[in-house]
Amino acid sequence: MPILFLTAEIEEQDRIEGFLVGGDDYILKPFSIEELQARVMAHLRREQRQSDQKREMQKASRSTSVG
Repeated sequence: MPILFLTAEIEEQDRIEGFLVGGDDYILKPFSIEELQARVMAHLRREQRQSDQKREMQKASRSTSVG
């Protein structure tokens, strides 16, 4: 699950610390609901692709070890 920081903090160090503690994105206020929705959807697509790739690798590994 992606972690997005929504904040008014503008200092670069604050953003870096957010990423270092596990954040996936940092959205500065003010932002529109449309931008937030687009970013959330992009993160969810990335998570889905990674999940699909992992599943395919496990499937390939099982089929190689059987034969």
